Amino acid sequence: MPQPSSPLEQAWVSLDLETTGLSAEEDEIIEVGAVKFQGQNTLDTFQSFVNPGRRLDDFIKNYTGITQEEVDRAPSFSTVAGKLASFIGSDPIVGHNLAFDLGFLS
Repeated sequence: MPQPSSPLEQAWVSLDLETTGLSAEEDEIIEVGAVKFQGQNTLDTFQSFVNPGRRLDDFIKNYTGITQEEVDRAPSFSTVAGKLASFIGSDPIVGHNLAFDLGFLS
């Protein structure tokens, strides 16, 4: 398959996570959102709440707008991870504060 001649011809994935806190070692992912796009065109979207296996504190619920009920009904990250990896494929990832998100994913 020929390589795109311009970055605007390349498909990209914009990634964003919501978490229970700021520490990748101590906190958990509670939502994953991603948009696959090419230039100005949205190609596909991915969204899933994630069950962190614990109660959300009031600050996180207020900050994210995510409810305890949403994460309690959600799959574990191990279930979501394969679907997310498949969605991303080999496309490059972009995002705001991407080092934070990738730290949680690793």
